[in-house]
Amino acid sequence: MNLCIEHVIINDLKPYKRNPRKHPKKQLERLGKSIDRFGYKSPIVINSDNVVLSGNARLEVAKAKDWKTIPCIRAQNMSAEDELAYVIADNQIGENAGAIIPHRSGWIFWLA
Repeated sequence: MNLCIEHVIINDLKPYKRNPRKHPKKQLERLGKSIDRFGYKSPIVINSDNVVLSGNARLEVAKAKDWKTIPCIRAQNMSAEDELAYVIADNQIGENAGAIIPHRSGWIFWLA
């Protein structure tokens, strides 16, 4: 599988209208601090129409930081049904993972 990262103009990107997640201000602040500390490591996934399928929070943070472009991976040849299934899976699969260390909320104290 070959993935091609494109640097897309942020103002050309559109949010996915059926996005199942809302991003509270505190989460976006923590994400911004994480990007400041570790750098930007996860491209946004977009479709052929520049609709964001994965990475809406990262996009919001990039906008707040006044970035002009952002790294993206373009998912091609997906039906609208497959796009919705991907969005749901991307947002929910990680939620089903168990914590290895108890009290994981303390892991991100330094991002508070």
